[in-house]
Amino acid sequence: MDFFIYVKNMGRAAKGLCQRIDSCLPDKRTETFHSLGQLASGLCRPSSGRGETIALLFADDHQELARLLSIRDLLDDFRIVLVLPEYHKELVSLGHQLRPRFVGFAEGGLEDVAAVLQKMMKKHL
Repeated sequence: MDFFIYVKNMGRAAKGLCQRIDSCLPDKRTETFHSLGQLASGLCRPSSGRGETIALLFADDHQELARLLSIRDLLDDFRIVLVLPEYHKELVSLGHQLRPRFVGFAEGGLEDVAAVLQKMMKKHL
């Protein structure tokens, strides 16, 4: 299993979650992208052949989510976990267009996101 992380602005909570993910995955099978162009390039590369890939996507605001939606076709084969800044009905509705396995919210901490990711990783390791 490989792990792609897209986070434009690495805050303390996101950094802690990324470190937690990194410590759970052997062989450094994580890649972190800080721009949409980098993410799109990474998504277009052939997979490592180690099974499914999880994409953890942080959308800081409505505009960032709109940019992610512009490349949603590249995300079709990925298991997506989406982190939105806070719960807003319109934002959540847009986020579901990415067909995520889970939607979490940064405002409430990322413990629920971490738990979901750990469960997903255990299932595939």
